[in-house]
Amino acid sequence: VSNAQYRVLRLIKQGNSISEISDELGLNYYTVREHVRNLRDLGHVKTARGRRSEVLVDLRRVRPAGFKG
Repeated sequence: VSNAQYRVLRLIKQGNSISEISDELGLNYYTVREHVRNLRDLGHVKTARGRRSEVLVDLRRVRPAGFKG
């Protein structure tokens, strides 16, 4: 995963919504939503309409090399 996707993944793990993640990272809502979609397609996140997303992977296993943050 990319550094940006990893940041989103960590915030999902903490229970944040897409809107909250967008505010926290200073990213556009739709950019964060696209990161969540890509993470879902990779099998790292489970999403359900109207509910918070759930992380399905150990964050230590997908941490990008050299990640700082």
